[in-house]
Amino acid sequence: MVDVDGGQRPLLMAGKKTLFQRVLSKPGAKLSHDAGGAPGEALPAFSVLYVYQRKDVDGSPWVRVGAATDGRSDGWLPAAQVSDWKQSLVLKFTERSGRAPVMFLRQSSEVEKLLADPAAAKGVLAKAQKNSEDNQQVLALEPTASAVPQNQFYLLPIFDSKESFDENGQPVQLLNIASIDPGSSAAAKPAARALNVNADAFRTAVVLVVDTTVSMQPYIDQVRDVVHELQARIAERGELDSVSFGLVGFRNSIKKTPGLEYVAKTLITLDQGRDPQRFLDMARQVKASTVSSHSFNEDAFAGVMQAVDGMDWSGYGGRIILLVTDAGALRKNDPFAATQMNEAEVRQAALGKQIKIYALHLRTEAGKRTHSGAETQYRVLTADANPQIGDLYTPVPGGDVRKLGERVDEIGSVFANLVHQVRNNTPQPVPLLSAAPTLADKSAAVGYAMHMDFLGRKTASQAPQLVSAWTADRDLTNPALPAFQVCVMLTKLQLNDLQQSLKLIVDAARKTQTSPKDFFQEIASASAYMSRDPQALRKGGNLADGGILGEYLEGLPYRSKSLSMTQDLWLSLSVAEQEDFIDELDSKIRLYETFHNDVANWVRFGDAEPGDALYRVPLSTLP
Repeated sequence: MVDVDGGQRPLLMAGKKTLFQRVLSKPGAKLSHDAGGAPGEALPAFSVLYVYQRKDVDGSPWVRVGAATDGRSDGWLPAAQVSDWKQSLVLKFTERSGRAPVMFLRQSSEVEKLLADPAAAKGVLAKAQKNSEDNQQVLALEPTASAVPQNQFYLLPIFDSKESFDENGQPVQLLNIASIDPGSSAAAKPAARALNVNADAFRTAVVLVVDTTVSMQPYIDQVRDVVHELQARIAERGELDSVSFGLVGFRNSIKKTPGLEYVAKTLITLDQGRDPQRFLDMARQVKASTVSSHSFNEDAFAGVMQAVDGMDWSGYGGRIILLVTDAGALRKNDPFAATQMNEAEVRQAALGKQIKIYALHLRTEAGKRTHSGAETQYRVLTADANPQIGDLYTPVPGGDVRKLGERVDEIGSVFANLVHQVRNNTPQPVPLLSAAPTLADKSAAVGYAMHMDFLGRKTASQAPQLVSAWTADRDLTNPALPAFQVCVMLTKLQLNDLQQSLKLIVDAARKTQTSPKDFFQEIASASAYMSRDPQALRKGGNLADGGILGEYLEGLPYRSKSLSMTQDLWLSLSVAEQEDFIDELDSKIRLYETFHNDVANWVRFGDAEPGDALYRVPLSTLP
């Protein structure tokens, strides 16, 4: 090994201008004062460290490392006690709405064998669950009786991956991973806070987000009456403290139509909605607007985000939003849209708080022209990671008032029954969904996953502790179901940089709307201010070549529309396609703001600077 010393700056990765070399410490790694020196302070396993220097001592390679990028190194480690971590890719378990616990195996060949034979995988899983001491084949197992909580930070770094195929020839990624759960570290503390109200009880919050524009009064009244009936049934069981209902109303832009009074407003909080009489009295005050808004589509996303950010969800393990509307939602490209977000970003913001959204779409005769567009939006808004659930889009044919009531009752009853079963310690069977699951079946699977997540928080379930193993990104017993979501770990500085870069692209596009051929020239000029090298852009390269979007996006296993954009491709798009491209980027800028504000899920290792804090950004949300 050649001796290299970065001095006050971490070493750069080969061929990179801005990406530093990073390693993960192996369990048992101990820092030494000098290269080759006596071992001293033990490091937490899989600490994320930057490499400042590499040096050989008597033929053994050593690395000088630090948790921060500001020049402070913590000491030396033998290179054998760290793993190089080039792409900063990590895994997050998907929700347990029907998939089996993940098995971690010794060899990739063993994973491949089980992929080709799901029945054998079921046998191996059953054996591992029966006898956890026997780790001949299965090194470790995801907790069986509860899920690793979605809002708990744990590190599942990917060191290597290979493509394979399941028994039906569908591609599956085989992943070589390591696992560590910081456990009782500061990063895991917020999970305890979420259970502050009656910590032992599983409680559910249902927030109705209702369109309160002209013509919606019969639906508002119906929702009120159905909730009142549900609460009466819940009261008979003595479980009113376990299920709470909230109400948010939404309309449209008050800039455009001041007479609408509000865009989105919390009408009944979850605290107020625990008392049936109070809910009824307050809901009776809710009146549809007497003023028409400027467009048939209303600002449904403003309503959903009001519920996501404006309601106090703490203390609730089950978290549901029921969107009720006869119209589509204003999208990012509408100047009067309050959130400036699209459906995928609103869904992600809700998921960040473990909230599931249902869309009850009243398909009235009056809104006929908007039906297919609204359906597309709401299927994306309510999409579920479990392909057997698909989405929680619920059409109400003809906008039938009674049918709406039946759907609200059906969903509400599933979650009320779940709470009842949990209180009576009734065992929860793993949901088995058919090819065409009913709304109640889907709701039962969603509720099951929420309860598993709650149990994980209550029992402090942790990702299994293991050093290195192989697994697959799909459920080995049923490869149709995803087992993991792939994320990239970005630092606060990188996420800020990504936001700034997208703003630069969006601004350049808006500036050159009338002369699209100047778009790339505009980006090249602007990027010079961000200390990027715009030469490649001027030579006809794409946005990746131009270094506009940071090197941290290069080589990641996802297909990026933005990175591959060239001048020729841009000019070949229609005006509408160009607008869609820009709207999508603009919407992501808003989404990254919600990541930025998601304090509970930022984590720092050692005494790293705030700018070196790390966040798991799902690959699906990258530009």
